[in-house]
Amino acid sequence: MRNTSMSGRVAASVLPLAICAIVATPGAMAASGDDVLRIPEHVRFAMQRDLGIMPGQIPQYLAAQRRAPEIERQASATLGDSYAGTWLERNRLGEYEPVIAVAGQRNAAKARALGVQVRVVAHSLAALRAAHARLDGGARALRTATKGGRLDPGIQSWHVDPRSNRVIVTTDVGATEAAIDFVAASGADAAAIRFETSNARPQPAQQATFDVRGGDRYNLATGGWCSIGFTVTLGAANGFVTAGHCGVVNTAVTHPTGQSLGYIAASVFPGSDYAVVHNTNPLGIPRPWVNAYSYGGNLPIRGDIPATLNAAICRSGARTGARCGALVATGVTVNYGASGIVYNLSRSSACVGTGDSGGSFVTPDGQAQGVTSGGSFNAGTTENCTVGTPITFYQPLRPILAAYPGLTLVISP
Repeated sequence: MRNTSMSGRVAASVLPLAICAIVATPGAMAASGDDVLRIPEHVRFAMQRDLGIMPGQIPQYLAAQRRAPEIERQASATLGDSYAGTWLERNRLGEYEPVIAVAGQRNAAKARALGVQVRVVAHSLAALRAAHARLDGGARALRTATKGGRLDPGIQSWHVDPRSNRVIVTTDVGATEAAIDFVAASGADAAAIRFETSNARPQPAQQATFDVRGGDRYNLATGGWCSIGFTVTLGAANGFVTAGHCGVVNTAVTHPTGQSLGYIAASVFPGSDYAVVHNTNPLGIPRPWVNAYSYGGNLPIRGDIPATLNAAICRSGARTGARCGALVATGVTVNYGASGIVYNLSRSSACVGTGDSGGSFVTPDGQAQGVTSGGSFNAGTTENCTVGTPITFYQPLRPILAAYPGLTLVISP
C-alpha cells in the first residue's frame, strides 16, 4: 500500500529560597542601560521568547551573570573538597542570583559567608565528576574491548548536574535497565546517579546526518511514498528491506529531509512482495530500531524468530504509526486484483493504512517478522483502523534474507 497522495519555551527554575538572606557583595558588578543597548534588539527578543527574561530584567540578569564566575572561584577556593557547584537561579521576585552548593553541613557557614544563596547537598562536585569519569571510562572500555562491543544505543547521554546534585543519565524509553547495568559495570557510585528518559534521540545537528530505521517514511522518485521495514547489510553495503510493490529496480529513493537514500537494488512483485534498497549515502546511519511512534522511543530489533499463531505482533509505518494485533494466519495467498497474486503472506489484525507499505512487522520483544504488504479496506477508505477486526498482510522476512546470500538483518547489541 504505497501512498501516492499526499513552543518549546524553556522556563527558568523557581526553587525554594535557602535559609540565608542575600547579602550585598562589595564590588558586585551592576549592568547599566548602556549594557542593555549593546545587546541587539533581536537577541533581547530571543531572551524574552526562549528564556522568559523580560526587557526590564535584563540589567539585573547581566549583573548576576557577570558576578557568578567570581563567586564560583571564591566558593571553590574556600570550600575545597566540599564545593558542589555554582549556578544562576531566578528567585521568587523574578530576579537572578548566583547559588552555590556545599556537600554536608561542616562548611555550610563558610559558604554563607560568601553572601549568596546556599544549598546543602549530599555529593561534592568532585564526587559527581568522579562518577561521570567512571561512566566515560566504561564507555571507552566497551569501544576498545578486544572482542568488540559498544554502548547500548538506548543510552543517550550523561552529565554532571549540580542543581540536582546528581549525574543525570538520559536513556530512550524502555532502556533504563540497560543503563542500570552500564552504571554498575562502570563502577560509578549508584547513589550519585539519576536516570531520565527522553523520546528524542541525540544526533549531530548537521542537516545531512539522519537515522535509517524501521517504520519511517521514504519517498520515491517516481512519486508517492512507502515505509522502511528493517535495516540490513550486504558485505560493506547497507540499506533496508521494504515492499516490492513500492517500486521497481533502480528507482531512486529519498529521506523526508530530502537526503538521498539510494535506490531500489532488487524488487519482487507480484508472486512475493519485497524489495531491497541500497543506501548510497554514508550519512544515512542504519539503526537496529523500529519507530514506536506514540508508544514512545524506538523498539530495538533483537532477532528474526517467527511468531506462532495468535501471538501478539505489531507493525510500524509512516501513515498510521505503531499498531498492534495478533498473528492470525500464515501461508496466505492474496489476490490483489489487477496488481496480481502474492503467495505465502502472513495475516495480522494490526491495522494499516496507505503509505504503511514496506513498514515493519515485529513482536513486542523485538523479533523482526516481515514487511507490510496490504490489507482489506472498505470502498473509498485508505485505512482499516476504524473497523472492528482489521485484515492486514505482511511479507515474512526470512524468505527475503534467504533470497540474497549475505543479506543480514541489523540487530541491536
